[in-house]
Amino acid sequence: REALARHLRTEGNPIKGQELGRIQGMVFIRGPRHTPRRYFSFDAFYPGSDIYLLRLKPGETLAETSAVPVNLTRRFHEDPVEIQALDVRYDMRRIVFSMRKGPQQGFRLYELRLNETLSDVEGEPYPISFAPARLADGTLIHHVDPLYIPGPRDKEGYELDEVAIAFASNEAGQYAQSDSWGILGEADGGQGDTLIDAQRHEPPGLYTGRRLYVVDGPNKGQWRTIREHVPLSAKGSGARLVLDRPLPEPLDRRTVYVIEKRQARPLSSFDIWRFVPLPVHGAPDAHRAGPPGDTQARQRFLETARRMTFTYAQERRPTMRTSGEVMFTSVRNIGFQGDRPIFNGAIYRVQAGGFDYHIQGGNRSGYALYSDSREMGNGIEIRQVHDPRNLWGGGLLVMVDHGFGIHIEPDNPLDDIAFSQDSDASGLAFSSPPRYIPAQVPLFEESGDTGVTHTGVSPGGGLRDPYPLLNGSVMSAYTPHRLDHFDHHADPDWDPYLFEFIASPHTESGDRAGAFRRIRITAASSAMAEYSPRPLMLRLKEKAHRPLHHQKFGSRAKEIEPEEEYGVLRMPDGLPGEIECYDYPLLQAFLTSFTPVGARDLRIRHDNPNGGITAQDRVFRYVRILMQGPTSRDGLRPIHRDSTQGDPFATPVSLGIHTQKLIVAEVPIEEDGSFYVEVPTNVPLTIQGLNADRRAMHGMNRWFYLQPGERLTFSIPRSIFPLRCAGCHGSLTGDPLQGVGPPDLVSASSRVMATWNEGEGRRREPYGKDRTPGEYVAVDFRRDVQPILDRRCVSCHHSDSAPGALDLRDLATDHYNRAYESLHQLSDPASGNHADKRYINEREALSSESPLIDALTGDRGRDHLRGEALTERELLTLIRWIDLGATFKGAEVDG
Repeated sequence: REALARHLRTEGNPIKGQELGRIQGMVFIRGPRHTPRRYFSFDAFYPGSDIYLLRLKPGETLAETSAVPVNLTRRFHEDPVEIQALDVRYDMRRIVFSMRKGPQQGFRLYELRLNETLSDVEGEPYPISFAPARLADGTLIHHVDPLYIPGPRDKEGYELDEVAIAFASNEAGQYAQSDSWGILGEADGGQGDTLIDAQRHEPPGLYTGRRLYVVDGPNKGQWRTIREHVPLSAKGSGARLVLDRPLPEPLDRRTVYVIEKRQARPLSSFDIWRFVPLPVHGAPDAHRAGPPGDTQARQRFLETARRMTFTYAQERRPTMRTSGEVMFTSVRNIGFQGDRPIFNGAIYRVQAGGFDYHIQGGNRSGYALYSDSREMGNGIEIRQVHDPRNLWGGGLLVMVDHGFGIHIEPDNPLDDIAFSQDSDASGLAFSSPPRYIPAQVPLFEESGDTGVTHTGVSPGGGLRDPYPLLNGSVMSAYTPHRLDHFDHHADPDWDPYLFEFIASPHTESGDRAGAFRRIRITAASSAMAEYSPRPLMLRLKEKAHRPLHHQKFGSRAKEIEPEEEYGVLRMPDGLPGEIECYDYPLLQAFLTSFTPVGARDLRIRHDNPNGGITAQDRVFRYVRILMQGPTSRDGLRPIHRDSTQGDPFATPVSLGIHTQKLIVAEVPIEEDGSFYVEVPTNVPLTIQGLNADRRAMHGMNRWFYLQPGERLTFSIPRSIFPLRCAGCHGSLTGDPLQGVGPPDLVSASSRVMATWNEGEGRRREPYGKDRTPGEYVAVDFRRDVQPILDRRCVSCHHSDSAPGALDLRDLATDHYNRAYESLHQLSDPASGNHADKRYINEREALSSESPLIDALTGDRGRDHLRGEALTERELLTLIRWIDLGATFKGAEVDG
């Protein structure tokens, strides 16, 4: 400690070694208890909060102190304000926080300086982030979730005051659906007209009158109306769903179901940003200059602020990982897979500046949202899991071993394992693990009359804003009282707590958390709500400039040297990026079936791990790169469901859930499954896998992006899978004995057919090089699809009584036209199941599973066409229309 401290400085001064890592107090926010707000919504204004400092006296601890908290902010504002979140700088001398001064203003970032004794503020808080009050459409602009990260000039991490700041903002002006498309569940049993789900924590009666669809297991394809939604216990945990009529077969743990959603919630999308505040250490007398003036600070912010992420999704709560990456919540919410709605607020990571956007954990989890992922002293992460519908910011804390491998969760309706916490695991056929070992464990039991749940009714209270300490304990805001996360009048009394493990953080069996003490920090507690507790502690900086994952540039980097911009190497704006995928069939197999159970279906013609011979029309031959078009508030505004066949997610753009997209390229897949393509940058992209007819068979269901000049890699060659991945993911064949194999040194060097010309001994150019936006493809229903219907179909399908109830005339309706609405009709209109449409698979955007295209091509025993067949171009237009989401309005093509 003393040796390390000799290198460390702050504001030009050395630090004392004994202070490093020692908790000298805490800061927290105290505010009103009535602040109901969903995770992605900031419209409501709840004034009355301030930042407090609890400074420990010598020899005191947080658990036992006689100190009285000092209000650091109240004296600096005449009217009550709302403070949303805060962070403490590495040297403890400054606090950054997000504050809002009134209902007509959004949150902005401010900084305050503590005095040398760390007992009060020195000077006034001052603004450090700036933006117009509103977007052009009137939406308030917010800067929230501030986080100190290592600054650009301190390469060794020794200058503790040399920092940048990461935060989340909606300033880019895009919008997204902020909630799931349906309520997904996995049954624990039931018979006749009753479904039992011990993990259904919502308040009783919430789902009474809604329709329920069985999407997997016994009774697959059936639908019923929920006649009664009652709790399993007196405290409200678990649910018994009484159906309006019996199901044909008994229910068991293979049963996956979806309860319909009745309301869409489009909100501003948030991106992660970063900037470098003033003063920067190294400037003359920077540490003596005091706070910068508004003009100086504004100029600095506008000069250094850069978006780090570009997904048009919703990203929040950045944290730092010791390896140097910025971690944050990022939502994937594009569509459905296997009739199941996909919504995951997983943990993603990026390098400094936003490069190398990859998932880190929580992907395809039974929990809807992960946030606040922070490393404990032993390398295990503590995370909060919760729900976008929750109103009070609370949920459950889980410990996660991010290096363990694939996450197998009990009671996860997104996987294919009929497995609950009390199941007998001996009957499960894993591909390589000898037994079930969870990669994450909750701190509290989730079931029972004292359980703490991540959503709905939580008999044991809730937790929020976790922060691990170096001694292995966790600081968090906590309310031990019964909490209904959906109740607008719950008003939980959050107080800061310490959770100290008595021995190990795990039990000996490894399937649950070890015993711990719950210690209320009484000195910081009151009748108001206290949250965002942070220790006052001198701490080391993360290794942001020596990350484990190196920044990767594309082939054009040989022609253009990157320039350093505030510590980040960047290529010029407008330069395209490159995607290298070493094995797309392998990648899609894991995105489709991600647990180490059974053989993988790579959908390749020969040598398929599942042992079958894939039919020609099911073999992957191309990938399609899709780009998200701009998403406006009006474009996502829900249309009244009475005029849209009852679909709650219908918008002016689509009678469904999809937004406007463009086709950037359709890239041939090489024999080894690889592809290499040049793509646009700073825009959201996704990938579909296509067959030989270019019909989509798989979609990634999440957005990603590249920054100018970046090379983004996916997957590994399957030849090195046994060496690199099988230990956690299981063997490809499902046989544990094939989970190991000899290394393939050629493939290990990423020399695949898409990137390497073996005959010429040189690297290939990426597919689509120099492709311009004018060459991208969009499909608009009125412009591109309706003329085909007019030429080929209307002669027969010209009334309500036409064959198949298809009226394909171009007759205007309230929002679309007759042909468009007719193609979107449900298989069973009474079911309300919009994931089951009669002619197209709109929810998954898959033409390969759309009876309309089967009929037009004669596939799967369907043969509808009479007379001259559609041209190849006409058929491809219909295929692309479905694969782009079957929207009514197509995206605009630039150029």
